[in-house]
Amino acid sequence: MQPFIAAGDVAAISAITIGSNALSQVTSDTATAGVMMPLVIKAFAHWHGLEHGAVAFIWIAGASLSFSYATASATGAQGIVAGYGANLQRMFVFGAIGGVISVIITIVYFVITVVVLKMDFYILPPSTG
Repeated sequence: MQPFIAAGDVAAISAITIGSNALSQVTSDTATAGVMMPLVIKAFAHWHGLEHGAVAFIWIAGASLSFSYATASATGAQGIVAGYGANLQRMFVFGAIGGVISVIITIVYFVITVVVLKMDFYILPPSTG
């Protein structure tokens, strides 16, 4: 992930979004979270010198891995639908299209909120008081 961090915020947001979403499309969102969150926390620990710099990227990874549509193993809902006889090929094709759309929307949203507007909600740690 270091090359993407060095390339800038937009590249890092895009890489985390695409990586999280692609992984969640072929495994499950829970498994993807188990893999991606520790990587994101470690890689972005001091993003822009912020003590809690990974907060924005935890949001980004969490949002993008939640859009898992393509395979029956992605979440329980898809497994139930597949069990009732859904067309798995159609599910994969339209799920992949939905995944691409969700990746684009997620990248645009987080570029605006984190890079352009620098919203405190995303770049600062949660309040303790």
